Amino acid sequence: MFTPRSLVFVLVFALVGCAQPDPAGYLSDFEGRLTGDLQSIDGDLVRVAGFAAELPEVVGRNGTDPECVAGGGDCEICYDLKGGPLNGTFTIASTPTPCGISATSPRGLTSTYTLAEAEIEGTWTGTLAGDYTIDATGSRAAELVLETTASGTLTYDSAYEITTLTAATEAGELDSYEIAMTYGGFDDRVWTVEVEGTTTGLLGTVTSPGDVSCTIDGTFEDVDVSCTGPEENQ
Repeated sequence: MFTPRSLVFVLVFALVGCAQPDPAGYLSDFEGRLTGDLQSIDGDLVRVAGFAAELPEVVGRNGTDPECVAGGGDCEICYDLKGGPLNGTFTIASTPTPCGISATSPRGLTSTYTLAEAEIEGTWTGTLAGDYTIDATGSRAAELVLETTASGTLTYDSAYEITTLTAATEAGELDSYEIAMTYGGFDDRVWTVEVEGTTTGLLGTVTSPGDVSCTIDGTFEDVDVSCTGPEENQ
């Protein structure tokens, strides 16, 4: 039986709750944003494999009702699978939209995440043992607002587009993935993300205009994103 990983919103606010909004803080803010999103994708892939394996093996059966889980705040994440345990199609979508969550850290940072729409759709093929190949694409429209009485307010466009998402699971657990995605407006710039992962670790890069770049390593359960920018060399 698959084990669910971190949910989108809960993890996001555990991460950004450590930041303080200031003009040079966009690097740490993006680190938290990407870390949460990669671990959320991890959880989505594991859930798709688990739900696929549970589909009844009945000729002509066209899936079941969507499986929905709490996503934080007033959002739910619904997994709609059509097919059987050997192959099929899926859609992952948040509902209702818009929805979101707000939290305040002990240091007085209020983080508000508002999701306008989000969807990942794709296919799976595999075996009854939960060994699946998953291919998908996706997009999201969202906004992240960080505010304190001391440092003011920062508003980030948290939209992204997933152009490549190819993964393999073994016995219902994530074994490897390859992801290419683009954040189109976080800090008014484009961030191009490429990352590959296996059970032994992650390796990836992020490029953005203005000598901004990031490295990605760690593991599926403990993603490590580290970003640098020109202001660090001044």
